[in-house]
Amino acid sequence: MLLGYGADNFTVESTHAGTTTVDAGPGNDLLVIRSIAGHTRIVGGPRQTSTLLGRSDDDIFLVGTPAGLLDELDALLVLDGGVGFDTASLDDSGDSDDSLGWLTQTTLTGLDLLATSATDLLGRPLDQLYSVTPGAGSFTIVLSQVVGSVATGIGAVTFSAGVTAEHIRAALQLLLFPQTTGADPGVSMTCGQVGDTRCAASVYVWQVGGDFLIGFRGEVNENPLLPISIKLDALGASSAAADRSRREGINYYGLETLNLALGSGDDVLNVRGTLPVTNIALADGDDRSTSPRWPTLP
Repeated sequence: MLLGYGADNFTVESTHAGTTTVDAGPGNDLLVIRSIAGHTRIVGGPRQTSTLLGRSDDDIFLVGTPAGLLDELDALLVLDGGVGFDTASLDDSGDSDDSLGWLTQTTLTGLDLLATSATDLLGRPLDQLYSVTPGAGSFTIVLSQVVGSVATGIGAVTFSAGVTAEHIRAALQLLLFPQTTGADPGVSMTCGQVGDTRCAASVYVWQVGGDFLIGFRGEVNENPLLPISIKLDALGASSAAADRSRREGINYYGLETLNLALGSGDDVLNVRGTLPVTNIALADGDDRSTSPRWPTLP
């Protein structure tokens, strides 16, 4: 979904089970996210001021149901503020459960933010999705697979520093489905029931901040009765490259202010670090934060 150059008001009531991207473009936009059923990326605007064409790009993200719940985010939600002064407000104030959460410089997890275990209309599960944070130098991505209960290796690709998301996507697609001789570049003709049709695009990569979010779908979910689980590991050459499964919670980037409202239960929030100005509102209940550096919780 591509919005225009104006000050747009856009509400995501829910999404389909696949991936969804909303790019609000330049302008002071209000973006409301109530619930999601598949991995969803909301882009507030461009990452470079040169593309604003003289416009401002101060965006507001409002996340949560009208009842003040984050529980209906059934997959990973990615917020990318872009340039400008961007604010995200995450509203879990209506949750009366005792919740445990973790807040880092780019993620919010826990707080009943759980990936759905349901399948789509074709019996396919929620996409496998990994977050890779490269170190300063080159890094290697290693893929393996589990079919039934049998684990086997697939292969590895090494990428140089500064690699693009598209380069990673194309390389991992070919790692899963190697190039067929005589076919167009990047095309494998090894899929289908008899193994002689073009393989669908089965890898997607989102680059946000310093992270690559890498997902697997398409041919890996061809047979719901025998699903293929792709496993990913990342290794850094000169410095560590972190990898982790990211199928739930909220990833946020490019924000200047982050507001988080918790509910009336006895909540525990582990604050591992923040980048934007961060405000946490605690409601009734015996709440606590495990961050030793947190000054005062209102």
